[in-house]
Amino acid sequence: MQAGAVEDILRLRKKIEELENELTRARIEAPPGTDDLALGKDAVEIKIWAVYRDISLEREGDKTISLSWNKIFSTVAPLMIQEAAEFDMKNALITRLKSNFPKSKQVNHHSRYRTLKLDRLVIDPEVFGTIIVQLRALGLIMKSVRQRSVKDKASYWTLTPYGNTVMNRLRAIRRPLRKSG
Repeated sequence: MQAGAVEDILRLRKKIEELENELTRARIEAPPGTDDLALGKDAVEIKIWAVYRDISLEREGDKTISLSWNKIFSTVAPLMIQEAAEFDMKNALITRLKSNFPKSKQVNHHSRYRTLKLDRLVIDPEVFGTIIVQLRALGLIMKSVRQRSVKDKASYWTLTPYGNTVMNRLRAIRRPLRKSG
């Protein structure tokens, strides 16, 4: 083998090792520049509207609910193991927040009490957009690049390698600590 070829092989092996180390870091470390971003147990205020109705009457009520970034991410992350439509992510978050609202409520309508049932919840679109941006900025999710039908206008998201690691840390069930002895 020629001396130049041996040098090229050694240089390429070193480059492969550097890239493998970089890939390993990308799986276990937050991306650079995220140190000053809200994450983990830091909370975000989520504005959500509840729509109550019966046959002829509809009332809305809004609430702001505080939820940590870990809880938000652990709610939507399993959907993105392959990929998830933004609509499905929003619905998963709504399902998690539903327990903060009564299933029905009494309202006084023309001096008569009526029972209205919870019809649906709606997350403030601006707040949900901020959630998506924050999860992207933290390096947890990325836009899916899978090819779709021209008619499919939905946005799809998937986990980054780092997002997969964080999801596993948040959602995997740990063994109970064993007592020695």
